[in-house]
Amino acid sequence: SSPRPPRQRRRNGLRSARALGGFIPLPPALRAPAMRVKVHVRERTYTVSCGDGGQRISWLANVGIVRYDEKTKGIELGAPRGVRLEDGTKLNMDDVVCTRLADGADVWVVLKEDLAPQEGDIHRQVPAVR
Repeated sequence: SSPRPPRQRRRNGLRSARALGGFIPLPPALRAPAMRVKVHVRERTYTVSCGDGGQRISWLANVGIVRYDEKTKGIELGAPRGVRLEDGTKLNMDDVVCTRLADGADVWVVLKEDLAPQEGDIHRQVPAVR
């Protein structure tokens, strides 16, 4: 039988620098601080750590919904219908967090119920007059 290749040693769950092609992770003290965004779902606010902010806006909305509804993981609220800023500006759900938001930004998750016409809304359907 042929000799087995040497096993790569792991230390604290990481492969050796040699196995990673010379890449050595920075110690926590030298890493950039994680980006944080305040996500508002209904009356609650959650601070979401986004790392370097490479996730999509839709991910941020889903995290907010799951944190709000821990019991059913968001099934009760349904899929997010959008995300908006305090001034009402709607964000593209496919945009990347760090390209549209700053650290500490506030966003509001738009739910299906937020889009439903309200009593007295001028957009409600009125029966046709015959």
